[in-house]
Amino acid sequence: MNRIFISTCCALLLISTTYGQSVGIGTSQPNASAALDIQSSNKGLLIPRIDVAAVAAPANGLMIFNVNPSSAYGTGLYINMGTSFAPQWVRVASSESGNFIRNQQTQQLNSGFNISGNGTIGGFLLAGNNTSLSIPMEIRSSNSLLTGMVIRNTSNNASWSFRVNGSASAVPGAFVLQSNGNNANHIIAVDGKVGINKSDAPTEALDVDGNIKASGVFLVDLKTTRYDFSISGNSYGYGTVSCPPGYRLITGGGGHRDYNSAVSDIELAYNGPDPSAPTTTWRIMVDNTSSRSRAMVVFCNCAKVR
Repeated sequence: MNRIFISTCCALLLISTTYGQSVGIGTSQPNASAALDIQSSNKGLLIPRIDVAAVAAPANGLMIFNVNPSSAYGTGLYINMGTSFAPQWVRVASSESGNFIRNQQTQQLNSGFNISGNGTIGGFLLAGNNTSLSIPMEIRSSNSLLTGMVIRNTSNNASWSFRVNGSASAVPGAFVLQSNGNNANHIIAVDGKVGINKSDAPTEALDVDGNIKASGVFLVDLKTTRYDFSISGNSYGYGTVSCPPGYRLITGGGGHRDYNSAVSDIELAYNGPDPSAPTTTWRIMVDNTSSRSRAMVVFCNCAKVR
């Protein structure tokens, strides 16, 4: 037994070299920054393969290869980034192909991650599952023209992009939704204003470059104004009412103010836009056939349209 032990020690002395405070295996000049420098042309370092749950009070920096697939961590190479009393096992690499992001430049604490280069996601990606964060994902870039993302259907190559314009763009700070890279088909929002079919900044709360079609009722800030007046007996007269400033005439009407037997005394000679101001004013022309004065009303419906 003693001979075997002595032979083993001699073999280790033959293959290892101590250089200062560094130990070299397979090299006579171990790196000065390493306590142990192992070099080989066809062999590697085999980390102990154990169940992570079997390690009692693991030291900070301890490395193991967890072989228990049923553990909370899964199989793979781990380093304890915590303490002996509160271990934080951080997976360096997984033994399960395709289930780990490998191109990390800086391993984040508490099992976060950092992707330093380009990558491809071949399956489903879910961001913010079971979290109370109001913004579970943020996309950043320092590009002075835009920061955005493209959604593409490869069956017909149709795509939509959405972006935030940078400081050097034509409309800085705007959010833009664009179809197939067509600059003439934008939905652009900036400073509380939305533009449709536009590439420049909208100038109104809703700025549409083109026709608008609605299958139902389409009202834009509809207002109704009225004017009450009287017409003497056996006389002919008229009344007009105008839209508020900034509004255009849509329709109007008028006649006897009250629905009673006196309506038969009134004859409407004209009921329509005022020829002198047809876009803003409604006019009625009436003939009172009775001998008594009658109360009249004229009204107009107006909207903010151009």
